[in-house]
Amino acid sequence: KSCGDTHGQVGTRRYMAPEVLEGAINFSRDAFLRIDMYACGLVLWELATRCTAQQGPIPDYRLPFEEEVGQHPSLEDMQECVVHKKLRPTFKDSWKSHPGLIALCDTMEE
Repeated sequence: KSCGDTHGQVGTRRYMAPEVLEGAINFSRDAFLRIDMYACGLVLWELATRCTAQQGPIPDYRLPFEEEVGQHPSLEDMQECVVHKKLRPTFKDSWKSHPGLIALCDTMEE
């Protein structure tokens, strides 16, 4: 059996790629790789939010989309946020001017 035959929906809601939230995906190896890259981008964003470009306090930890959907979103909350509104976590302005973080931003956007 293919993975799609045994798993109707996979993953943690907050980290689900838009195509998974829509239910518009075949569960092929390539599709899983794209899904994993989307989740990886969110994890990279989480790491970057805990870094500072200058000396100073480290920001509090935030989950991706926490401001939009809270800490325990429903599948419908995530669909509205990621699929319908096409929201993505934002980058701080200082990230775009930091030599190390700009490369990370480019990777996350891809």
